[in-house]
Amino acid sequence: MHYHDANNVLISLLNSKLFLLTDWLKYILSLRIIAIGFCTKSAELNKLPGCGKDSWGYHSDDGNFFDCSEIEEPYGPTFKTGDTIGCCLDFRNNTVFYTKNGINLGIVFRDLKYNELHEKKDKKDLENDLYYLCIGIRPKNGPIFIEANFGHKEFKYSAITDNDIDNDQLKEKWIKALEQCDSEDKDMIEVIKSLGINQNNTFALRYSAKAYFIIGKYDKTLKLLTELLENEPDNASALRYRGEPYLILNKYVESSVDVNKLLEINKDDEWALKASNEVDRR
Repeated sequence: MHYHDANNVLISLLNSKLFLLTDWLKYILSLRIIAIGFCTKSAELNKLPGCGKDSWGYHSDDGNFFDCSEIEEPYGPTFKTGDTIGCCLDFRNNTVFYTKNGINLGIVFRDLKYNELHEKKDKKDLENDLYYLCIGIRPKNGPIFIEANFGHKEFKYSAITDNDIDNDQLKEKWIKALEQCDSEDKDMIEVIKSLGINQNNTFALRYSAKAYFIIGKYDKTLKLLTELLENEPDNASALRYRGEPYLILNKYVESSVDVNKLLEINKDDEWALKASNEVDRR
């Protein structure tokens, strides 16, 4: 933790591999602005994330994203005490997205340098350019309490996890299929069949689509789920996983149709209620 003056605090933590994902659970009293994002070692630590060189940040007071400057870019909703904000750096696709209370707010950044970083042979250069998750705070007077989750417990945003597969053996095979599909660019359905996952076509379509969603191939996700929903129009899981990429891709009308259908099936669906608010905000 770095203290630079009474008004700015920057906390930087590192967690790498294919995804750099965290939840910031905020219990903040008398707060003025909080900025959540990522930076490199050379970031200006006396500025909020995003407002100086080599840092990027999503700000609470206006919902805007800042990309290494004080020029704001409209992005998401504002957030406040009690909200959970997730930040995901996707090194497969070199993109960044945020979540609010478990809802994906869409891709905000498309220029991560993961592959370029790992081509560097000089260890010092590599360390200087690594990405660190960070949070900046500009508080009013009063105590501040922040809890960060770097994977030691379940994330609020569950869409890219395997929590919805109850069978451990099946889960292990599905993860193996996902890894093959990602690294070798294979067809997910064919990989599932080759691993002897003897499930019905609904399962194959659903979890193939989920795998494509995780690795950012949204066009394939939408194609498979549309096929599934033609046969099972009330499949809640398919509606959720089709409604979300529509939202990410700014296809708000299409997303709204799926979200409203989910609410017809279950008016208390937690994800659909939150997603409906986000679609309406857009």
